[in-house]
Amino acid sequence: MYTSYYGQTVELKRQGCILVGISRTLPRWTPRPDYWETDLAPSLDLFQEKELPWELYKKRYLKELASKRTLVENILRKYEKMENDSETANIVFLCYESSLYESWTCHRILLSEFAKKEFGINIEEVVNG
Repeated sequence: MYTSYYGQTVELKRQGCILVGISRTLPRWTPRPDYWETDLAPSLDLFQEKELPWELYKKRYLKELASKRTLVENILRKYEKMENDSETANIVFLCYESSLYESWTCHRILLSEFAKKEFGINIEEVVNG
């Protein structure tokens, strides 16, 4: 499984990926993902905290994931199974932040770390280029 951002939607679709939005909202400027899992997005309260320092944001988002650990695991396992059952499709979790910048930060990084630590599930960022 992988992560990326909505700006890559058209290319990822062209490659046959199954796309899963993990944001609070969906963009209007690109094709919709195949699935939308708002339970993996930051809470509305956290989403609205625009100027929160990264370390505090990280702490709060990981706490949110931990508070719904079973739900998060069930969601991730569902897509893990879907990917394993597919002969060719990769699952890609999407949100807004571009990874083209060296200092980018995004909740999908934290979701990947949480998935690895808590469930042994590897989720890697799609390399742009």
